[in-house]
Order: sequence, then C-alpha cells, then structure tokens
Amino acid sequence: MKYLIAIVPVLFVATNCVAQDQGKLTPSIAKTLLPKAASVRIDDLDKLVKGEKPKKENQSPTYWLLTFKPDGEPLPKDSEKDLDLFSRKLVNANKLLEAMNASKAEEFASVIQAQYITDCNVTSEDERATGRVAFKCNEYSGAIDFMAVKRMGEWAIQEFEWPHLGVRFKRDEDGNWSNERIKKD
Repeated sequence: MKYLIAIVPVLFVATNCVAQDQGKLTPSIAKTLLPKAASVRIDDLDKLVKGEKPKKENQSPTYWLLTFKPDGEPLPKDSEKDLDLFSRKLVNANKLLEAMNASKAEEFASVIQAQYITDCNVTSEDERATGRVAFKCNEYSGAIDFMAVKRMGEWAIQEFEWPHLGVRFKRDEDGNWSNERIKKD
C-alpha cells in the first residue's frame, strides 16, 4: 500500500502535463488540415482546365497557382523558395495537374497533398497557431506559411502566405479564400 500511495501523485502530475497540451495544434493535426484548406474543388479544377471560371471563385493557394499570370514584371527575389515552379524550369502541365489531383477521390485538388508533406512546423497556443509546411513531389516542391484558429473546439486553417512571392490568402466566414498582394520589407 505504501507503494501505491507513492505512485498516485506521479501519475496525477504526468496526466496533468498531458492535459495542458491537449487542444493545441500539432504538426500531425495540421498535416490533415492543410491539403484540403489549400485546395480547389474538383469541379472548379475541371472548369479551369476547360478555360472557364468557376461560378464563385475560391482563390485558394492552388487556385492562385493555376491562374497565375505574370504581369510582365520580374518575379520577386527568392520566389522559388516558396515554390520551385517559379525557378523557370520547364513544367509539364498534365503531370502538374495529375500531381495536384492525387486527392481527386476526396473531391478536391491541391498543391499540398498529405503524401507530399516533408516537414511541418507549428507554434501553437490554445486558440491560435502558426507554422510552415514544406512539400515535395516529382513535379514541384515548395513551402508555405499558415495560421490556424480554433473555433468551437475545432482547428481550421485561416490564412496562408507565400512570403517570397508576396501573396497572402485569407479565409472568409463562408469558408472561401481571397488573396492579396503583400509588400516585402
């Protein structure tokens, strides 16, 4: 009985430490959220491939990438650090779409696919988290910053940013994405 009394306080302390970390965004949770958050719906991708615009543009990172048109100005310095597709290498459009379509069975296409994630760093508080995810497949590689918030007990990716490309993506109340150019300091 003396031994049981000595063990119980240790178990209580260990359980309490674990409970304090519960609810924070971990890299493993973020990895499950990021692909869909950065995606376009399959039917929107089909429209884009046909040269049509979706009825309601959801300007996610994947949508932005698929519709990006250089405005004649040089790409920002170090833009290939965000996405190597901007390193001026030749891109096979069919293979690029095939790589983004790896999640087609889940009804979305994304530049970030769970199987392409090579690194995911997260700094989390109880209701807000920031991080950077790196991804790589045969057709491209890159990394993007993200911010997540916790609402009603569930984590959701709320923002993405490609800092070297100078573009930020924000999710609105309806769950759709918009993007804005950001100035680099």
